[in-house]
Amino acid sequence: NRAERAARSAEFRELVQHRRGPGKAGGERPYLRTIPAGVDAEREIADWLGYLVDAGGHLRSRDALSYYADIGWITPAVAAALERRLPGFDAPRNDRPFAPADHRISLVAVVRIVSCTNEGQ
Repeated sequence: NRAERAARSAEFRELVQHRRGPGKAGGERPYLRTIPAGVDAEREIADWLGYLVDAGGHLRSRDALSYYADIGWITPAVAAALERRLPGFDAPRNDRPFAPADHRISLVAVVRIVSCTNEGQ
């Protein structure tokens, strides 16, 4: 729908702006090396995992986290820690294969979580 496309576009612009600005991680992969502590990070993680499970289900979400580790967005240890949290989310409303836009939303989520790490330093 139109509103969802607009939100996804806004999130992508936010990512691009964040990537152009100064960052302590330097944009090196993997972007998310550890799970940051703190309320903001936990909220971002819960929002992201909730989105993944709601859109694609538990199995697809697990596979997506593994894929994100394979391509260097997160470390395998982070993927494993996040996978352990997936059963805590309700059954999905949609349960569909992920589209490229879903992966783009995941990259934005990873950047937001990394920014929680940088804010604490």
